[in-house]
Amino acid sequence: MYTLIVWLLVTFSASNPDFNLIEATSQNYVGGQAAAGKGTNYKVMLVTKSASKKISIEQVWCDSIWFTVETFNTSNQKINAFEKNDTLVLYFSKHIKTDELGKTKNENVKTAAPINFSGKALISYKKKNIQKYFAIENFTQLQDQIRR
Repeated sequence: MYTLIVWLLVTFSASNPDFNLIEATSQNYVGGQAAAGKGTNYKVMLVTKSASKKISIEQVWCDSIWFTVETFNTSNQKINAFEKNDTLVLYFSKHIKTDELGKTKNENVKTAAPINFSGKALISYKKKNIQKYFAIENFTQLQDQIRR
């Protein structure tokens, strides 16, 4: 019975998403020095179908890692509250540290996805205290960045 309820919640969430995806991009970067590290910056733009009184965005699961998400408006101001039909911009980053010789010191702990889905990432959020997920099928890869 529990499995059926979970399946129904996931299926209903996927068929009636609370967001419209505008754009999802990723950009790899490397530091200008061996010890600077490397990583990937992610940006997700979406339009919400509900106000923040009903929805709270929690985390994003991507590349087997849970990320804390920072939410901004299109003016690049960090926000905690939003209205229905607002455009939200979510930022999260994966950083891999390296030592002076360029050897990686990966501190990211990988975990399995919380649900079965097809895609590259999951936005974890709650709507009226019910756990939901929004799948991101793919990221548009931007040109790699070399930081100096």
